[in-house]
Amino acid sequence: KDELDIETSFNLEALEADKILDARVKVTNNTSIEEPVLAIVALYDQNNRMVNISYISKVISIGATDNLNAGFMLPSDITGHRVQVFVWDGDSLRTSNMTPLSKVVKLY
Repeated sequence: KDELDIETSFNLEALEADKILDARVKVTNNTSIEEPVLAIVALYDQNNRMVNISYISKVISIGATDNLNAGFMLPSDITGHRVQVFVWDGDSLRTSNMTPLSKVVKLY
């Protein structure tokens, strides 16, 4: 299978006010090329506005598994908030083609 294996996990079971949220994206490169992988963690409020974002990019060697961690402090009021983790190609938000490499993972 010639693709990336991507598993996303969190340090919290659910969003908790005033806690640090850490999203961990475990990526295994089963392809024959080395390209940067971009993990984006975004916090949305009850009005569906993005209120915080954090991201990290890394080149995963062929056949290797690596972890990308990104996160932030959650606000005091998390009513109706959600976090979404996107895994895209590229090494920054500006240079990404915004090609999804995995399904969006959500945490409420």
